[in-house]
Amino acid sequence: MAAEQKTMFINGAWCAAATGDTFEAASPATGAVFASIPKGGRADAQRAIAAAKAGQVGWAKLSAFDRAAALERIGALVHERGEALALALS
Repeated sequence: MAAEQKTMFINGAWCAAATGDTFEAASPATGAVFASIPKGGRADAQRAIAAAKAGQVGWAKLSAFDRAAALERIGALVHERGEALALALS
C-alpha cells in the first residue's frame, strides 16, 4: 500500500511545506510506512503565526455568545467524528 500524502492547514488552505520536504510516518506496531508528512520549517511556522494573528482580529470582534456558539459547533463536529479522529490519532 502506498503512503498517503498529507498536507498542512495554514490560512484556510491545505498546503505542502514551503521547502517541499517531507518525512515518513510509520506504524510503531508494524514498522509499515503509512503516510508522507510535510516537514514544516520556520517559514511554515511564520505563515501559520501570521494567519492566526490575522484571524484573531475577526474573532475578537465577535461577542462572547458568538464565540461560544462557534466552539459548540466545533465540539459537536469533534463528537460526531470522534471515531475517525481516534483512529487517526492512534
